[in-house]
Amino acid sequence: MILIPLVSPTRASVEFVFTHFNADDSYNIHSKPYIFLIGLLMAQYTLTGYDASAHMVIAVIFLC
Repeated sequence: MILIPLVSPTRASVEFVFTHFNADDSYNIHSKPYIFLIGLLMAQYTLTGYDASAHMVIAVIFLC
């Protein structure tokens, strides 16, 4: 994953990466804070999903 930016033929500028907010969608949602919060929610699902799996494994180990 670290090598991908190194071998990419095109790169975005630092200004574009940290200031551009893409709110184009097919659902006609125009609220940037809402889109931002939904994006944070997707990241949170990833973290809690991993955490829940870890807890299930520990519970199964202790039950056996």
